[in-house]
Amino acid sequence: MKEKPINPSTFSADKKYPAIVVSHPHGGVKEQSGGLYAQEMATKGYVTLAIDLSYNGESGGTARHISTPEGFVEDIIAAIDYIGTRNFVDREHIGLIGICLLYTSDAA
Repeated sequence: MKEKPINPSTFSADKKYPAIVVSHPHGGVKEQSGGLYAQEMATKGYVTLAIDLSYNGESGGTARHISTPEGFVEDIIAAIDYIGTRNFVDREHIGLIGICLLYTSDAA
């Protein structure tokens, strides 16, 4: 998994922010729809994390552009865990936007 964090324009490391992890649709990458959603949510005051799911975009893996629902759920859970370790994130307010991913409910 490869990530791209985006902070609100008024970001201060001394504050706590709600956070959102954004995953892309099958065949997408974090710079496309996921990144656009993440940028828009950052303008609303959220710390966001757009991710490339395994085997897609800049993520690792030797097979490319494959869909593995179980692996994607693991990636999403890992991203939620990761963003929750940031000192400026309010762990009680972490959300998820899954674009065209029916199994994001498994990660929630």
